[in-house]
Amino acid sequence: MTAKLLQMANSSLLGLRRPITSPAQAVQALGAEVTKAVVLVAEVFTQYDPTALRPFSIDGLWDHSAAVAALAGRIAAAEVGNAMAADARLSGYCTTSAG
Repeated sequence: MTAKLLQMANSSLLGLRRPITSPAQAVQALGAEVTKAVVLVAEVFTQYDPTALRPFSIDGLWDHSAAVAALAGRIAAAEVGNAMAADARLSGYCTTSAG
């Protein structure tokens, strides 16, 4: 879980100037709503058996979902304000296609 939070916080989609190195910094950078979404999605992904669906890549799906979540949040913030951005990000994490 910590690794995923750090990965998300250090994503180029956030555009932070310095690297995030601790879980506390990651939660602060991502915000409470995104952190909750990451925890939820990571828990769902732990149920995945990597040998069952080869050549499917859970890491590819995670990367795709993170990108969609970030973009969905930006679009929602621009169109309807920050109040809906967290919901849009959560929806982005729930995408099911890796492209």
